[in-house]
Amino acid sequence: MKRLFFITLLCLITTNAAAANYSLIEIDTFGGSYSFANDINDSGQVVGYAYDSSNNKHAFLYENGSLINLGTLGGSRSEANGINNSGQIVGSAYDSSGKSHAFFYENGTMTDLGTLGGDYSIAHAINEARQIVGQAYTATNQYHAFLYSDNIMTDLGTFSGSFGRSEDINELGQIVGYAKNSSNNNRAFLYENGTMSPLGTFGGDESHAYGINESGQIAGSAENSAGNTHAFLYENGTMYDLGVAGNNISSVAEDINESGQIVGWGVDSSWNESPFLYDNGSMINLNDYLPTGSELTLNVALGINNYGDIVGYGHNSDGAYRGFILYNQDAVRSSSSVPEPTSFLLIGSGLICIARRLTKNDR
Repeated sequence: MKRLFFITLLCLITTNAAAANYSLIEIDTFGGSYSFANDINDSGQVVGYAYDSSNNKHAFLYENGSLINLGTLGGSRSEANGINNSGQIVGSAYDSSGKSHAFFYENGTMTDLGTLGGDYSIAHAINEARQIVGQAYTATNQYHAFLYSDNIMTDLGTFSGSFGRSEDINELGQIVGYAKNSSNNNRAFLYENGTMSPLGTFGGDESHAYGINESGQIAGSAENSAGNTHAFLYENGTMYDLGVAGNNISSVAEDINESGQIVGWGVDSSWNESPFLYDNGSMINLNDYLPTGSELTLNVALGINNYGDIVGYGHNSDGAYRGFILYNQDAVRSSSSVPEPTSFLLIGSGLICIARRLTKNDR
């Protein structure tokens, strides 16, 4: 496996004391060109997928500086999408017949969760009660949102359409995602007490919900009347438009933590991607925290934990996508959740740094 690059820095603190300080880790591959980080728990364990030299993607767990290949269900590919604070992991993997099924991974064992009667399924998130959500093919080859609990996969249905997808679940068992309605438009939903309720839009046709915290705050995206997609925060029955960062024209919120911090990404008129952190009413482009000359440009932020650590993916100077971890250096935490000091670079808009490099999708 290739070594992670690391940076030594001489930093002078500026007067911008309010800015957060992060450490950046670029996640390696299994011999291929690409890696993607999808989720992070409060222990700093990260899951996602990385490519091998045969261009097959494999689910990984990244912890304590090591990239661990989780394997497959007998096939050639897999990806990990969610992890809870107990270190239990969910995702999807190919079996020996070439069909991709949702999996549950714990203590070195990957378990096939099955489907809703069709050939394929994907798991997206898991809570501490080991309730798992995702999407699965039915016997009529339609993707429907599912809840997997007590070894049973339950079809959550759609809004009279042909597609449904559940993205996240909190400890109360509230589920968010999106589903097609009778007009064939995706609508964000909240599923609780056996009922799937639409969250609306900003005047456009479509909306998607991706994250929910323990307070029931929901993060996602919705179209406005002009056809642009904006990130939203939904709480107490109201959908709030979070706007866009910089010169972007659209934005998507992917995850939300218990403090109400939201991460996601946006695009400008040339479809250049950039990740954001939304905190205390401000949407910040995370690339603004990178020092001049950084070899990694951040594209998309997909997960945030309760310490404010962020994961996603960016691209390096060769144009190859790589997963990243931004550790919040201002957070008070146990030593087990802090990255090794030789594998990160310190970044922050409150820092002026001189750096010296020592070593060096199918989405």
